[in-house]
Amino acid sequence: PAQAEESEMLRWVSVLSEYIVEAKLPVLSAIEAITDKSAIWARLFGSRRAKTLRNRARTWKHVREWLLGMHGTPWPANTAQLVDYLSMRVVEGCGKTIPGAVAASVALLENI
Repeated sequence: PAQAEESEMLRWVSVLSEYIVEAKLPVLSAIEAITDKSAIWARLFGSRRAKTLRNRARTWKHVREWLLGMHGTPWPANTAQLVDYLSMRVVEGCGKTIPGAVAASVALLENI
């Protein structure tokens, strides 16, 4: 079970790190100086469980796809874009946990 959790955690670290690279977030400049980039990604995400990383990645996937479709960018240029996304989701009838899940995903990606 511990090995399966580790494997799953690394899978979601990989997905989230791809989102960070694609969005060219500021942490990339620090990572460029490190030789073993695969190990640093796992350390950057800390002791978060695989399920937490999976939830953040799955939530961000939807936000990212919307941003690419509406604004041509994988990362919001301003908070108004995130508010527009959430407004659209509310109109669609999203669950009450969606705004918090989006906020948690943004916070994770920004704080890495």
